[in-house]
Amino acid sequence: MAKDDIILSKKHGVNPSMMICPICGETTGVALLGKLKGDAEAPRQILGTHPCKECEEKAGTDKVYILSIDEDHSLQGYVLVPKSILTIDVRGCVIAMHKKEFDEVFADAINKSKNAS
Repeated sequence: MAKDDIILSKKHGVNPSMMICPICGETTGVALLGKLKGDAEAPRQILGTHPCKECEEKAGTDKVYILSIDEDHSLQGYVLVPKSILTIDVRGCVIAMHKKEFDEVFADAINKSKNAS
């Protein structure tokens, strides 16, 4: 058996899960997870690693989505910022931060957007 082969689940076969855009939640594809620990059933949806075409186009080549991720690896929110404000080289249009750090860095922007609503 090759390293990249999918091991089929006895209960669930290829055990599919819909991948969703981490920004807007639209379906972007299907992941074939196969046998999971304890032969568990795959979740109905999983967070994809890439945004959908529309969200990718919004970012263009000069912006990046910064995702807020909690300890359960769940998406808690995001901001879209110019790449020029970052001190690191970002390839692609998505990076993730722990929710605690995200909240500290973007507290002012979050409060301003809540007050504007």
